[in-house]
Amino acid sequence: MIVTGVLTSGRAEYERVRTLVGSVFALDLRLPDMVFRKPGLNTVFAEFEVAMSGEFWPVIQAMTRAHGDKSVHVLVLDPDPEHYYLRHYGKYEAATIGIDASEDEYWGLISDEPDGDPTGAIVFSANVVAIVGDSRKWGCWGEKGLEVMAIQGLPEKDNSDLRIPLLAVQDAVSTFVALSYWRTLVPPEISSNLISKYGN
Repeated sequence: MIVTGVLTSGRAEYERVRTLVGSVFALDLRLPDMVFRKPGLNTVFAEFEVAMSGEFWPVIQAMTRAHGDKSVHVLVLDPDPEHYYLRHYGKYEAATIGIDASEDEYWGLISDEPDGDPTGAIVFSANVVAIVGDSRKWGCWGEKGLEVMAIQGLPEKDNSDLRIPLLAVQDAVSTFVALSYWRTLVPPEISSNLISKYGN
Protein backbone atom coordinates (compact mmCIF):
# COMPACT_ATOMS: atom_id res chain seq x y z
CA MET A 1 0.00 0.00 0.00
CA ILE A 2 1.06 3.58 -0.51
CA VAL A 3 2.35 5.13 2.72
CA THR A 4 2.31 8.65 1.33
CA GLY A 5 1.06 9.73 -2.08
CA VAL A 6 2.57 12.44 -4.18
CA LEU A 7 2.74 15.36 -1.79
CA THR A 8 0.38 18.29 -2.09
CA SER A 9 1.56 20.82 0.49
CA GLY A 10 3.82 18.97 2.94
CA ARG A 11 6.97 21.06 3.16
CA ALA A 12 8.30 19.09 6.14
CA GLU A 13 7.72 15.76 4.39
CA TYR A 14 9.36 17.06 1.22
CA GLU A 15 12.42 18.10 3.24
CA ARG A 16 12.50 14.68 4.91
CA VAL A 17 12.48 12.86 1.57
CA ARG A 18 15.06 15.26 0.13
CA THR A 19 17.36 14.69 3.11
CA LEU A 20 17.08 10.91 2.73
CA VAL A 21 17.80 11.08 -0.99
CA GLY A 22 20.63 13.55 -0.41
CA SER A 23 22.37 11.10 1.89
CA VAL A 24 22.74 8.71 -1.06
CA PHE A 25 23.25 11.18 -3.92
CA ALA A 26 25.03 14.47 -4.55
CA LEU A 27 21.87 16.27 -5.61
CA ASP A 28 23.59 19.11 -7.46
CA LEU A 29 25.55 16.81 -9.77
CA ARG A 30 24.42 15.23 -13.02
CA LEU A 31 25.65 12.37 -15.16
CA PRO A 32 28.30 11.67 -16.35
CA ASP A 33 29.65 12.91 -12.99
CA MET A 34 29.60 10.50 -10.07
CA VAL A 35 26.23 11.19 -8.48
CA PHE A 36 26.46 8.43 -5.85
CA ARG A 37 28.07 9.40 -2.56
CA LYS A 38 29.69 5.95 -2.37
CA PRO A 39 31.55 5.50 -5.65
CA GLY A 40 33.12 2.17 -6.43
CA LEU A 41 30.10 0.02 -5.69
CA ASN A 42 28.65 -2.07 -8.51
CA THR A 43 26.40 0.01 -10.76
CA VAL A 44 24.10 -1.25 -13.50
CA PHE A 45 21.89 0.71 -15.85
CA ALA A 46 18.32 0.44 -17.09
CA GLU A 47 16.72 2.35 -19.94
CA PHE A 48 15.07 5.47 -18.50
CA GLU A 49 11.73 4.94 -20.21
CA VAL A 50 11.50 1.36 -18.99
CA ALA A 51 12.59 2.37 -15.48
CA MET A 52 9.76 4.90 -15.40
CA SER A 53 7.15 2.17 -15.56
CA GLY A 54 5.51 -0.39 -13.32
CA GLU A 55 7.93 -3.01 -14.65
CA PHE A 56 10.72 -1.35 -12.65
CA TRP A 57 9.01 -1.96 -9.32
CA PRO A 58 10.34 -5.57 -8.96
CA VAL A 59 13.88 -4.17 -9.33
CA ILE A 60 13.20 -1.77 -6.48
CA GLN A 61 11.63 -4.53 -4.40
CA ALA A 62 14.69 -6.76 -4.91
CA MET A 63 16.82 -4.06 -3.30
CA THR A 64 14.38 -3.42 -0.46
CA ARG A 65 14.40 -7.14 0.39
CA ALA A 66 18.19 -7.32 0.29
CA HIS A 67 18.64 -4.30 2.54
CA GLY A 68 15.67 -4.61 4.90
CA ASP A 69 13.73 -1.52 3.87
CA LYS A 70 10.14 -0.77 4.86
CA SER A 71 9.52 1.99 2.34
CA VAL A 72 10.85 3.65 -0.80
CA HIS A 73 11.31 7.37 -1.40
CA VAL A 74 10.96 9.06 -4.79
CA LEU A 75 12.16 12.59 -5.51
CA VAL A 76 12.10 14.56 -8.76
CA LEU A 77 15.05 16.97 -9.00
CA ASP A 78 14.38 18.43 -12.43
CA PRO A 79 12.07 20.23 -13.00
CA ASP A 80 12.61 21.94 -9.67
CA PRO A 81 10.12 20.68 -7.05
CA GLU A 82 9.50 24.15 -5.65
CA HIS A 83 9.70 26.47 -8.64
CA TYR A 84 7.90 24.17 -11.07
CA TYR A 85 5.73 21.60 -9.32
CA LEU A 86 4.70 23.57 -6.25
CA ARG A 87 4.06 26.68 -8.30
CA HIS A 88 2.01 24.99 -11.01
CA TYR A 89 0.38 22.08 -9.16
CA GLY A 90 0.46 23.04 -5.49
CA LYS A 91 2.59 20.03 -4.54
CA TYR A 92 6.12 18.72 -4.42
CA GLU A 93 7.13 15.77 -6.59
CA ALA A 94 8.33 13.79 -3.60
CA ALA A 95 6.66 10.66 -2.30
CA THR A 96 7.02 7.61 -0.09
CA ILE A 97 5.58 4.21 -0.98
CA GLY A 98 5.50 0.98 1.04
CA ILE A 99 7.49 -1.99 -0.20
CA ASP A 100 4.37 -4.17 -0.30
CA ALA A 101 2.83 -2.01 -3.03
CA SER A 102 2.00 -3.68 -6.34
CA GLU A 103 3.37 -2.74 -9.74
CA ASP A 104 0.04 -1.08 -10.48
CA GLU A 105 0.20 0.96 -7.27
CA TYR A 106 3.73 2.09 -8.03
CA TRP A 107 2.67 2.99 -11.56
CA GLY A 108 -0.29 4.86 -10.13
CA LEU A 109 2.09 6.91 -8.01
CA ILE A 110 4.46 7.95 -10.78
CA SER A 111 1.72 8.41 -13.39
CA ASP A 112 -0.67 10.42 -11.20
CA GLU A 113 -1.94 13.44 -13.13
CA PRO A 114 -2.76 16.36 -10.83
CA ASP A 115 -6.21 17.67 -11.74
CA GLY A 116 -6.06 15.51 -14.87
CA ASP A 117 -3.00 17.33 -16.20
CA PRO A 118 -0.43 14.85 -17.58
CA THR A 119 2.33 17.48 -17.53
CA GLY A 120 2.36 17.13 -13.75
CA ALA A 121 2.89 13.36 -13.72
CA ILE A 122 6.35 12.15 -12.72
CA VAL A 123 6.50 9.69 -15.60
CA PHE A 124 5.91 12.41 -18.19
CA SER A 125 7.58 15.44 -16.65
CA ALA A 126 10.62 14.22 -14.70
CA ASN A 127 13.97 14.92 -16.32
CA VAL A 128 16.00 13.85 -13.28
CA VAL A 129 14.60 11.51 -10.62
CA ALA A 130 16.12 9.73 -7.64
CA ILE A 131 14.83 6.73 -5.69
CA VAL A 132 16.20 5.38 -2.38
CA GLY A 133 15.18 3.07 0.46
CA ASP A 134 15.07 3.62 4.21
CA SER A 135 18.42 1.84 4.62
CA ARG A 136 20.13 4.28 2.25
CA LYS A 137 22.21 1.32 1.06
CA TRP A 138 20.90 1.46 -2.50
CA GLY A 139 19.71 4.06 -4.94
CA CYS A 140 18.46 4.70 -8.47
CA TRP A 141 19.32 7.87 -10.37
CA GLY A 142 17.55 8.52 -13.66
CA GLU A 143 18.16 11.15 -16.32
CA LYS A 144 15.85 11.45 -19.30
CA GLY A 145 18.44 13.38 -21.31
CA LEU A 146 20.81 10.40 -21.33
CA GLU A 147 18.03 7.77 -21.38
CA VAL A 148 19.43 5.90 -18.36
CA MET A 149 18.62 4.94 -14.80
CA ALA A 150 21.79 4.19 -12.80
CA ILE A 151 21.21 1.55 -10.11
CA GLN A 152 23.50 0.87 -7.16
CA GLY A 153 22.88 -1.75 -4.47
CA LEU A 154 21.16 -4.46 -6.51
CA PRO A 155 22.17 -7.92 -5.20
CA GLU A 156 24.80 -9.46 -7.45
CA LYS A 157 22.95 -12.59 -8.52
CA ASP A 158 20.97 -13.84 -11.48
CA ASN A 159 18.49 -11.03 -12.03
CA SER A 160 16.94 -12.42 -15.20
CA ASP A 161 13.63 -12.75 -13.36
CA LEU A 162 13.40 -8.95 -13.16
CA ARG A 163 12.25 -8.84 -16.80
CA ILE A 164 14.07 -5.66 -17.85
CA PRO A 165 17.58 -5.31 -19.30
CA LEU A 166 20.16 -4.25 -16.71
CA LEU A 167 23.48 -3.44 -18.35
CA ALA A 168 27.02 -2.59 -17.31
CA VAL A 169 28.06 0.94 -18.20
CA GLN A 170 29.87 0.09 -21.45
CA ASP A 171 26.80 -1.66 -22.84
CA ALA A 172 24.50 1.02 -21.45
CA VAL A 173 26.42 3.72 -23.31
CA SER A 174 26.19 1.89 -26.63
CA THR A 175 22.57 0.83 -26.11
CA PHE A 176 20.66 3.32 -23.94
CA VAL A 177 22.70 6.53 -24.07
CA ALA A 178 23.05 6.11 -27.83
CA LEU A 179 19.28 6.61 -28.10
CA SER A 180 19.84 10.28 -27.25
CA TYR A 181 22.41 10.59 -30.04
CA TRP A 182 20.84 8.41 -32.68
CA ARG A 183 21.91 10.65 -35.56
CA THR A 184 25.50 10.89 -34.36
CA LEU A 185 27.93 9.32 -31.91
CA VAL A 186 27.77 9.68 -28.16
CA PRO A 187 30.17 12.55 -27.37
CA PRO A 188 33.48 11.25 -25.94
CA GLU A 189 33.17 13.50 -22.90
CA ILE A 190 29.93 11.67 -22.08
CA SER A 191 30.95 8.10 -22.90
CA SER A 192 34.48 8.24 -21.47
CA ASN A 193 33.38 9.90 -18.25
CA LEU A 194 30.54 7.46 -17.69
CA ILE A 195 32.78 4.47 -18.33
CA SER A 196 35.65 5.75 -16.18
CA LYS A 197 33.40 6.66 -13.26
CA TYR A 198 30.89 3.80 -13.36
CA GLY A 199 32.97 0.95 -14.78
CA ASN A 200 33.39 -2.00 -12.44
